[in-house]
Amino acid sequence: EIEEGEGWGWLEMRLGKGRVILCNFAIIEKWDKGPVPRFLLREILEYTQTAEGIIKSMLP
Repeated sequence: EIEEGEGWGWLEMRLGKGRVILCNFAIIEKWDKGPVPRFLLREILEYTQTAEGIIKSMLP
């Protein structure tokens, strides 16, 4: 489902052991607004390292 608005775009594609993550969060543009953009970037980077484990834990 596609909705218009101010949402933050996220696309994740997997093929075999490969993965592409595209996020449009304007993190760098908002870098100086406060700590949230920096924490978000850290969490995204951690997610890319651990996503396989997270997804497996969500499966029945």
